[in-house]
Amino acid sequence: MLALDPISTAKIEELMDELKSEYTLVIVTHNMQQAARVSDFTAFMYLGELIEFDTTARCSPRRTTGAPRTTSPVASADVESN
Repeated sequence: MLALDPISTAKIEELMDELKSEYTLVIVTHNMQQAARVSDFTAFMYLGELIEFDTTARCSPRRTTGAPRTTSPVASADVESN
């Protein structure tokens, strides 16, 4: 959604919010602000390896690079299966 204007982006994000109650959506993005707005869970990958996974609210809020944190291994969220 990089090339979309803010109004179109907002409409797509609203649609994604509606769809996620019935479907699993996977978003691959470098836009961390957008990911925080539309996702319940977030996974960070670095050089093809999963380095962090948790609820979006608990993931690194200011992560700006893919470099792994040296103090914490991959975090796992308590995910209930439906």
